[in-house]
Amino acid sequence: MKIKVGEVEYTVQPLALELAPYEARLVELLQKTPQDFSEAEKVSVEIKQLREKILSETVTPAPKPEHSIRLYQAVMELTRQEMTAAGLFRSQKHGINEEDSSACSAAASPSQ
Repeated sequence: MKIKVGEVEYTVQPLALELAPYEARLVELLQKTPQDFSEAEKVSVEIKQLREKILSETVTPAPKPEHSIRLYQAVMELTRQEMTAAGLFRSQKHGINEEDSSACSAAASPSQ
């Protein structure tokens, strides 16, 4: 899928299944409130690493930092569409259903 952010056109791919643990960890960190400043600093570093890993595997050319939220949102939406098309959101057999897919959408909803 092609997406234009600012003056740059990017090619976005859905998240490969082997990257799902990175996404799961990112969603977990985004939903958790750090206990103090020190924990917030540590968590923010991990969030950045996870985001960079996901985008480096799914977006070309390498994204500008100011485009990362929009591109992350596009990756997650495309991933949701691909998983739905593959039937992964219709069956409890795989441990995923439509309600679980909201985590992808919730994490992808910020826009820049």
